[in-house]
Amino acid sequence: MLKIKPLVTFTHTHTTLIKCKTHTGKYHQIRKMLHTLGKPIVCNSFSPGKLMLTLYKIKFYNLNAPYN
Repeated sequence: MLKIKPLVTFTHTHTTLIKCKTHTGKYHQIRKMLHTLGKPIVCNSFSPGKLMLTLYKIKFYNLNAPYN
């Protein structure tokens, strides 16, 4: 089983930046963190061209997905 590394986060007043790549299967971990922090989350995929798509995916999958 693939072990997921802890997410590297940088917390700001209104947002939390997650240092990770979105295709590594960390959606469950990010969703869990969302419930813990209660703050908006921005995911840094290190690709400026795909940043808006990344933000949409994080918001769609994690804010709208049911949390188990």
